Amino acid sequence: MALAYPFNGATLTFDTASLSSQPITIRSWSTSGGERPEIDITTTGDTYRKTMPGLESPIFYSFECVYQSPAGVSDSAWKAILDSWHDDCEKGVLTLTIPTSCTETDAVAFSGNAWVTGLTFEGSMDSAVSMSITFMMEAS
Repeated sequence: MALAYPFNGATLTFDTASLSSQPITIRSWSTSGGERPEIDITTTGDTYRKTMPGLESPIFYSFECVYQSPAGVSDSAWKAILDSWHDDCEKGVLTLTIPTSCTETDAVAFSGNAWVTGLTFEGSMDSAVSMSITFMMEAS
């Protein structure tokens, strides 16, 4: 499936102990999590409500990509690799690389330990198959 619908040249890789991945071209991404809840620490002797920040929630990154197997890898083998990331729940290193300009080399936007927590595919008869991959980042 050699289709190319690049976002802006941004790519992600997810390397696990058992498998080193190929770069995946992404079309868009979003982040969620990282919020700190308010913990109520008001006591009966206080004249007003007091709070303090709690522990930060996990950070999740969701990526939208066009399903495209890397060069030299069959579509069925690539799908099996993607499924194993989700099914095996193996921790790996997620790296997002973004081009700094048309003429400069790519720069790593972020890299960190993560787990695949969601993997979905979507398509229709007359368009490319897209995939959505969600990663939960390890607390640092």
